Amino acid sequence: MRRLALCCALALAACEPVTDARPPVPAAPARVMAASSIGGVRLEAHFTDMRAGATQDLSILNHLIYLIDNAPAGATIRTAIHNISANTVQAALQRAKDRGVSVYVVLSGNHHPGDPEDDGDTSPEDLQAYLDGGSGARFRWCVNGGTYTGAGWDGCIAKASSAIMHSKLLLISRTRDATGVTRDYVTWFGSANMTYATGANTYNNTVTVYGDRTLYDNFVGEYWTKLWNKTAYASNDYYDSATGRGYFGGLVANLQVYASPEQQTDLVYNRLTYIDPDTSCAIRVAENMFNDTRNNVAELLVAKKRQGCWVSVAVGTIGSQSLATLRNAGIAVRRINTHDKFILVKGKYAGSTATRRIVFTGSHNLSHSANYLNDELFVKLEDDTIYAGFRYSWERMTEDEDVYVYP
Repeated sequence: MRRLALCCALALAACEPVTDARPPVPAAPARVMAASSIGGVRLEAHFTDMRAGATQDLSILNHLIYLIDNAPAGATIRTAIHNISANTVQAALQRAKDRGVSVYVVLSGNHHPGDPEDDGDTSPEDLQAYLDGGSGARFRWCVNGGTYTGAGWDGCIAKASSAIMHSKLLLISRTRDATGVTRDYVTWFGSANMTYATGANTYNNTVTVYGDRTLYDNFVGEYWTKLWNKTAYASNDYYDSATGRGYFGGLVANLQVYASPEQQTDLVYNRLTYIDPDTSCAIRVAENMFNDTRNNVAELLVAKKRQGCWVSVAVGTIGSQSLATLRNAGIAVRRINTHDKFILVKGKYAGSTATRRIVFTGSHNLSHSANYLNDELFVKLEDDTIYAGFRYSWERMTEDEDVYVYP
């Protein structure tokens, strides 16, 4: 920690000293997985671990395949995913179809064959052909007019000219949890794509919720079906908390979903304004992208630090303005191999007198497009055990010997 303060003093004479002392690292959840129960609802959090030079961790993809493979005949699988180029996941979905599972897939248009951003992998096209022969009955691309034309949008609900469908969502009517127990109404979401590059080769997280029918039904009716039907909204403005559009929760899982695109507010900034700072407050940020277009979030983190919160940030990439905003306030910023999009809050929140432990996760990067242009999910979850799993993953990534600490 002395090295950080010295680098800060040499590089940024005006910055505050970096005091990145942190509480003890919690005990490791089994296989970097955390599980909890609230009433009849089971929660699981899964993570990839890229420490010590690891180049791949299949934990999340293997869990995803396990969920798909345990869906019985007569079950329904609905997924909305930015990309699905991992052939092992494709094969699991094909096996599900073969044994009588109804499989539906929505995929972002920027991976449509012929799109300049298509990665050249044929898995999505192969899966489309296998599921419905290209009819659109079981597999749909989020593209303008249903076929790539070189112009238009690549989102489903989102219809901005540069929009993409960036969510990572799987809904299964019946499958088994990690202990082998059969569960209904299963919801899976997080930062991981169904790919090796951004599902297994970088730090990622996913959350699986079993048995919360309210959450499951809300995801199906209020979100997935709108993606499937490419339902658009005026001015590309989907989120509207006043009417409940793009804003819903579960029955007992202490979950709240905030779905982009949103034009009136910053979904992340607004959630963080509810933090009531004191000396016991801690905010941990792990973001694949922290762009200067969301420097307002960096400024809010600085304000919370100056009011008493301990704040630390880990990024895949960060804009120069946002980096300077954080570093000038003495907030440590680390660059790591992460595709995560999560924020951990420990402290008083929304007027509470007791300390709360809250996880914000999903597909939402700290970028302009995530809030205002794309189909994205930002999810608030409150559970001490799941928080501890995220906290452990954050500690692992930030203590990695390969980490780069910005001076």
